[in-house]
Amino acid sequence: MFDILRMSWFEYKKIFCKKGIYIYLGVFLILVWPLISKIHEIKNLAGEKLQAVILLPAVYFMFMIFAYAIDILLEEYYSGTATFLFTGKMSRGKILFSKILAINLLGVTLGIINCLFNACFKNAIAMQNQIDEDKLIFMYLIFSWFAGNYFLFMSTIFKNRFASFLVGIFFLTAISDVFAFLGKLNLANRLFFELNPFDKFMELLVNPNVSVYKIISMIFFGALFLFFAIIIFNKKDLS
Repeated sequence: MFDILRMSWFEYKKIFCKKGIYIYLGVFLILVWPLISKIHEIKNLAGEKLQAVILLPAVYFMFMIFAYAIDILLEEYYSGTATFLFTGKMSRGKILFSKILAINLLGVTLGIINCLFNACFKNAIAMQNQIDEDKLIFMYLIFSWFAGNYFLFMSTIFKNRFASFLVGIFFLTAISDVFAFLGKLNLANRLFFELNPFDKFMELLVNPNVSVYKIISMIFFGALFLFFAIIIFNKKDLS
């Protein structure tokens, strides 16, 4: 277990040793700085415009988690280190698990940044149903666990960044739309939708009224995707 934690910390630090993360955060700062500089004007917004201000960091960081969950494995192929890393003493399953823990740490870090963003507007905007800081960070942790394992699973199948992202997003939105359609037809009870991790799971980062069943479901299915990813990856020939 110590080896897994040590490798996950190494993977987490490796993310911040590359310029990509700073480009992402720099773009985010460019997007939010006009809002922060005009904070007193923001309070006069209402309705959809105000909601867009609140949703901006959640949507941006959501796609960051998607991108890094895909790249954390595929970068080993592109850099030529896959054979060396996955033929060592540590099993492939443990290495994949350590990479997911690194994505979880990244998710918590982005959650903290989102909390700082919300703090800038806390006194200027009366946010209804505002998520408190502790709960928001926990939401990011659960989200990064489910989404991280899901896109890691996709990357073990396609071994291509664009294909993993495109197909992953397609199935996420398609399955969510199917369950939304079933909900309109009243073909399933409420508990069924709460146990479905795909149904509006992207709202997890902004919705404070997520049920315990939804959280448990996302934890379970995240572990299931990790299990399938390990099975598929163990059968790959890296030579």
